[in-house]
Amino acid sequence: MLFLIIFIILIIITVVLFIVGYKMFNISCRVSNKDIFKLYEKNGMGFDDRCVSVNIDWLNEQDTKDVYIKSSDGLKLHGIYLTAPNAYRTVICVHGYRGSYATDFSAIIRYLYNNHSNVLLIEQRGHGDSQGDFITFGAMESDDVSKWLDFTSTKLDDKHPIYLYGVSMGATSVLLSLSHHKPYMLKGVIADCGYSSMKTECKYLCNKWFHIPAFPLVNIVNFYCNLIARFHMKDTSTKKALTNNEIPILFIHGESDTFVEPENSRTNYARTKGPKELVWIKGADHAQSIFKNPELYHAKLEYFFNTYK
Repeated sequence: MLFLIIFIILIIITVVLFIVGYKMFNISCRVSNKDIFKLYEKNGMGFDDRCVSVNIDWLNEQDTKDVYIKSSDGLKLHGIYLTAPNAYRTVICVHGYRGSYATDFSAIIRYLYNNHSNVLLIEQRGHGDSQGDFITFGAMESDDVSKWLDFTSTKLDDKHPIYLYGVSMGATSVLLSLSHHKPYMLKGVIADCGYSSMKTECKYLCNKWFHIPAFPLVNIVNFYCNLIARFHMKDTSTKKALTNNEIPILFIHGESDTFVEPENSRTNYARTKGPKELVWIKGADHAQSIFKNPELYHAKLEYFFNTYK
């Protein structure tokens, strides 16, 4: 009888864990789910709405071009291309988790344009006008970035150096893309507040945001990622992509980041073998470095562009 009671209790616990894990998968990966933003706002993070509005209004006044590519799994992906007069380079901007170019790059678009950069603002799968039902934390997005890179070097700009520039999940996506084919025109990568793997990020959020134990929930979420969204958490680790990388990388991270721990950029910095620099922005929360210290941010970008071209 005791054995039967224990068995029933274990079954109930297992069922509850899988239900919670499924809920976490939906919150994390399903495009239609926005619950995570309630937590994001509750934790006091966000963007300078006035800066976003002013700069997006400026962007809308420019002569931009809508561009499209098809992903390896058949999704139609959208981007906006802005051509600068007397361009020295082209920068591909990759936004973060449930973000957009309007939020993640609003404070830097005009700076890039005024400093002789063509700018390609892509919309990641499942965001904006790009198709997709699931967010895969860089597993599939990295292949999308690689295709955008090939498209840029062959269809948009075959004359100038090209740089990948990602924020948050966008940063991890561009780092992971370094394991794919890279055209010789790729001269550098800017990775602002990226994580080192989805598993690391999920463990952190379980403990710090949801206040629940990471094990075995993260493993169950990974089960659903594979079953439903067709990717594994291990595919989001930057270790393989960076171990043999020789492309220069500029890492930037806010010291007060409460969404992606700053330790992630330290890990990514240690993994890459190419030229690298890690810039800490004092007092900056997640994806806020450009707002917190724009002078230092601009100076580091300018030095990076001028050094690796």
